[in-house]
Amino acid sequence: MRIANAFSKSYFPRTLLAVAVSSAVLAACGGGSGGTASNNKLVSGTITGFGSIHVGGKHILDNPSTIVDKDGTLGAPGDTSKLNVGDNVKICTSTDSNGNLVADKILSKDELEGFVTIAATATLGACDAAAGGSLEVMGRTVNYTDTLVFESNVTGATVCDLVATTAGSPGTAVEIHGAPNASGGIDATKIQAKAVEDEIEVKGAVDAVTASVSGGVNDTVTMGHLKMTIAAGTSVQAGNFVEAKLNADLTPPVGSGDPWTVTASEISLDDNTVEGCSESDGAEAEIEGQITSAYDAQSDSFTIDGGQVVIVGSASIDTASLVAGTQVEVEGSYSNGDLSAGSIKIDQEATASVVKTSGTVASIIVKGSTTDLTASNYDFNATYTLTLDNSLSVDVKPGQVIFDDKDNLLPGNPTFDLVDLIGSSIMVTVKYTSNPDVAVKIELNSQV
Repeated sequence: MRIANAFSKSYFPRTLLAVAVSSAVLAACGGGSGGTASNNKLVSGTITGFGSIHVGGKHILDNPSTIVDKDGTLGAPGDTSKLNVGDNVKICTSTDSNGNLVADKILSKDELEGFVTIAATATLGACDAAAGGSLEVMGRTVNYTDTLVFESNVTGATVCDLVATTAGSPGTAVEIHGAPNASGGIDATKIQAKAVEDEIEVKGAVDAVTASVSGGVNDTVTMGHLKMTIAAGTSVQAGNFVEAKLNADLTPPVGSGDPWTVTASEISLDDNTVEGCSESDGAEAEIEGQITSAYDAQSDSFTIDGGQVVIVGSASIDTASLVAGTQVEVEGSYSNGDLSAGSIKIDQEATASVVKTSGTVASIIVKGSTTDLTASNYDFNATYTLTLDNSLSVDVKPGQVIFDDKDNLLPGNPTFDLVDLIGSSIMVTVKYTSNPDVAVKIELNSQV
């Protein structure tokens, strides 16, 4: 029985804006845009909005040839409707004749699937969906902040409503999007409550593999709380990120913290490479992620997201700031499988304290002017000043804001963005960093 979407609704059902351009024959990455495309470039990060796709402050166009690989399932060319805000993606891009980045192939995979083993608790006490906190999924700690995107079939449900495993009964099945952190857990960008069907699929990092004794028929693979038996001869190793298919009769042990002994029908490596954007020498990439191993002077490198080695080289950066837990954006090219940095930027907003307020939109103007935002003058790269009816004014940089239609109030709108708030009477919650006041998330709410 598969952990599926039956009890989950997408807050961003959409077919992304199709760019009317001539398309090249699918090859390598899988397509292109108008004019002659340049060499492919990998862009990796979290989707924060659409129109076309916003990742890491970049505006990436899609077209009728764009291919989406969502958890191993390929969509039809041009169908990007399965993508959602909060998804961690790798996008193989080319550059059209106008200098625009164009998505040729998009890989979207969750970081972990499984059952909640410890319910959510806030950093400072009882669970509060509006604040940061953590929960445990299959024995692995999942941290989240107040910018988390949460999806469930229940209107108004939050991360606080996820049920933990009890003796003999599995907890809520969830899918986690995010990235590994320095403590071995996951920093979640999106948590989706799931239904359980015929086949249970779990994902995660292998802790240990015990080969069968001579004449035995099963190996044992340990992953978090799971102790999975599989036919002898498995090729997976400790540290591998895998996907396992389990028998449906998954029953937790009575003892708290005891391992779950289950039978796996299949355990396979989870491939996170994107066709057409290999890590061959000279291939370009732009990646955002968290430093999981601090800068080491001897190797002149650090790692992000649990595995990607970044060579600092001539990049201008204070290496003392490259400590575990720091969120960075790295742009460079591959050399011997490592990313040789051309530039490294520390994401200051990722560590800034966030406050929130709610109200309806009073005005949106181009910052530093009296010009109202309109659909015709909208510029993804501009900065706008959004003022609510409670007189709060914040700066909004479209590429750096998470747009979250929390209660699915715009189901017919394929590209929720700042323009959709013009003249809107829908209540919004704005989360922002102060001094200066800069928006990091804008939610549409039916109630606050």
